[in-house]
Amino acid sequence: MVQSVRARGKKELDITFTHEDEYKKALQLLALAAQQKDYEQRKVG
Repeated sequence: MVQSVRARGKKELDITFTHEDEYKKALQLLALAAQQKDYEQRKVG
């Protein structure tokens, strides 16, 4: 959901989403999980 929209100029907008922080944190956790899985697969193989 969109929390706010701010015009920065004639051709630019800043759009803030309500759950953007949670989305970014989830992406970081997924990246860490993928790295851990890759590490464990190398360790076994």
